[in-house]
Amino acid sequence: NRAWSTNPRAVLLTPALCSLLACPALLIAASIANSTHAVVLYALACGLSLVHSAPAGAAMQGMIPDRMRGFISSSIASLLTLVGLGGGPFLAGALSDFFGAASDPKSLGKALACVSVLYVWAAIHFALASRTLKRDLELNAREA
Repeated sequence: NRAWSTNPRAVLLTPALCSLLACPALLIAASIANSTHAVVLYALACGLSLVHSAPAGAAMQGMIPDRMRGFISSSIASLLTLVGLGGGPFLAGALSDFFGAASDPKSLGKALACVSVLYVWAAIHFALASRTLKRDLELNAREA
């Protein structure tokens, strides 16, 4: 709550930083042989990747007129489910097949290493969105 009043940019820069940290965690998890360390790093990457939920949702709610919040929230949740939970595993599986899943036991690790780059892409977009968040929130407050 303090970040909203002092520096709204920090609200979206936090998930940007977490996304940047999730990338090497998943990259290392996908490439090490020790399964215990890999699971810990994978869990860390998953946890860091979930940090975006509350700040992104709050920023979105702050920029939407009150009468549209329910519809927009459900639409975004549906898109995130379709793209994230449907597209992400499909992409990792397709890459694993491309790397020769039948003949190479490390193909899934290679695929996850490639997919980890998407965390950097997400971080860039959170950072870009943070640049205009304060102005967007002020604009919505004036229109309300």
